[in-house]
Amino acid sequence: MRALILLVLIVFMSACERNRNVDWSPEFPELSAILAQQPDWFQDIMSKPEAFELQIRYTKINRDAEGNPHFTTFTLNENADRYFYPASTIKLPVAALALEELRRIDDERIDLFTQMSVDSTRYWQTPSHIDTLVANQIPSLATHIEKTIIVSDNDAHNRLFEFVGHERTNKLMWERGYNSVLFSHQLANPLRDEQNRVSPPVRFIENNQTIFSIPERISNLQYPNSRDIFRGKKNIYDDELIYEPFNFRDKNNISIRDLQKSLIALVFPESVPEKMRFQITEEDRRFLLRIMGLLPNESSIAYYRESETYYDSYVKFFMFGDEMSPMPENVRILNKVGLAYGYILDNAYIVDFENGIEFFLTAVILVNENQTFNDNTYEYEEIGIPFLHTLGTMIYEYEKNRERAYQSDLTEFKSLFHN
Repeated sequence: MRALILLVLIVFMSACERNRNVDWSPEFPELSAILAQQPDWFQDIMSKPEAFELQIRYTKINRDAEGNPHFTTFTLNENADRYFYPASTIKLPVAALALEELRRIDDERIDLFTQMSVDSTRYWQTPSHIDTLVANQIPSLATHIEKTIIVSDNDAHNRLFEFVGHERTNKLMWERGYNSVLFSHQLANPLRDEQNRVSPPVRFIENNQTIFSIPERISNLQYPNSRDIFRGKKNIYDDELIYEPFNFRDKNNISIRDLQKSLIALVFPESVPEKMRFQITEEDRRFLLRIMGLLPNESSIAYYRESETYYDSYVKFFMFGDEMSPMPENVRILNKVGLAYGYILDNAYIVDFENGIEFFLTAVILVNENQTFNDNTYEYEEIGIPFLHTLGTMIYEYEKNRERAYQSDLTEFKSLFHN
């Protein structure tokens, strides 16, 4: 059946390629028709868009004679006003902002690998002075970013969020035009709003001496995007079943447009307006891109390399999400996934060095059949991951078969992984 879906996709999208009138359409009806061909849960998803809250954003890349990328974006059900919980996808822009803050320190003694300690000044905070997973047990921005991206470690992300600071994280994203952003809380750490607003002191250390310190910061940020956002029919609170919808009012927020735009700003910074770019060095940009594409068995952290828990596609939902077998060497997925409250997402730049394929794909779907939040009963394995796997494969197969005026030169990205 999957082969039939791919064939239908190629036919529809080839027709789309010939009809230039649809290139900049805000919707991509051909994709809707293709998904409707899939029996059972694909058809069910398309017939119940409100229940599954599906949004898709696919950006095709065509290179010109000089090798410059040009983008054509197609969407399905995209709506910046329709809330979804972004889960761990926010970790990527926060990691980029952490790199920005590092360079703002402007101290030649401090780099990605300098020991970074987070102190505790409030009873709800947890200090970070030792990293037991790395060889020298010294926490640094490099190891926090690697843990955050490669296996989606929540504590590592929270350290980056604390380093940048609650207020500054949001303001920097707003200044760049990512207006849907609201990064209000840490992940997997149930703090109250006023607790999340306190960013603890951070110190950089060399030879057991503090060489740079950042004091505690308290955010007075107003949330312009905050509003009551009710979902479902029931929720679990303090182990008690509450027969009321769950309110996402103070939860993190970002649209799939801003998710993908922030990814494009990292992959092709010259292709977005200057104000949308992250102010990081080329060295740091390449570091982050490489981390985004690395597999757990390629990590510098031995625990990830040796653990059977972290198979190749552990956090690669598109194309490989419901497989545990090794991924092909010619394909790299530079991405960040998210999975929480029944929402499952992937935000990816997918590249195939052998076949000259590259494209961006971002999608979110809610799988919460019983409409109860916080009960940890979600259809991730049954519906969510297989859906994203197949969606990524469908777009990849179309890309593999479509004609291009100019072949993509992917040397820049290949060199991140193959010297």
